[in-house]
Amino acid sequence: MQNKNSNIEELIKKGKMFYSQTNHGEAMNCFKEVLRQEPDNTEAQEFVSLLNSILEYFNKDTYNP
Repeated sequence: MQNKNSNIEELIKKGKMFYSQTNHGEAMNCFKEVLRQEPDNTEAQEFVSLLNSILEYFNKDTYNP
């Protein structure tokens, strides 16, 4: 269990680092992996929601051709 928690903590840390560097795709990958391993992780859920909003804004033409 400790190994799983440390892996999740590491993924969240990496996701936040990528987010702060505006590397939204890599950040999303990290947070989605957290949710794959721990679906109820609220921190990852919040970042995925935030990143979806950001990506939707920057890729408006992709979502609304």
